[in-house]
Amino acid sequence: MIEDGITSCKQVMSGEYPEISWGLEVSKILIHKEISTLEYHGKFVTEIPTEEICEMLEKYKDKLKEYENEA
Repeated sequence: MIEDGITSCKQVMSGEYPEISWGLEVSKILIHKEISTLEYHGKFVTEIPTEEICEMLEKYKDKLKEYENEA
């Protein structure tokens, strides 16, 4: 799922898609080229720069790999 989020961010930032909704029913991110919107149960929570979301997901993915290699 993390990789899907990274791919979605990159596809929108590159202009391949104008926007993508990523997440689950409880919480989701509406990804736009510059700024994305976080929603919780369909209600606005905050706006986050899309590039920051992508970087966060990449760092999280790297930490998961690191953890799995230690186990």
